[in-house]
Amino acid sequence: MKISPGVRARVLAGKGELREVKVFGGLCFMLRGNMVGGVSKRGLLVRVGKRQPAPSLARPDARPIEISGRLMEGYVVIDPPPKEERVLREWLELAVALVQTLPPKPPRSAPRRV
Repeated sequence: MKISPGVRARVLAGKGELREVKVFGGLCFMLRGNMVGGVSKRGLLVRVGKRQPAPSLARPDARPIEISGRLMEGYVVIDPPPKEERVLREWLELAVALVQTLPPKPPRSAPRRV
């Protein structure tokens, strides 16, 4: 799935320092070092928070996401991805509101070793 740079710029403009990072086989959007969401072949991944996933999952376009057999708490996947900019904006603004409550994280200078 692709979200054009123009749409990303309009939806996330003025929200703070935004970076794009390749992870989970796709592209994630980081705001102040915290993941807002991302895009991959699975659809649109949106951070909704661990405390309030139920309202997001009640929407017909959202479902829980599993990566490597593990449920990613606090995230939902929107599949099929929204085609309307208004719907994309709704999802990303929900995630941005959550991320703006979190303390900033400095970017990692080197990959984490496992």
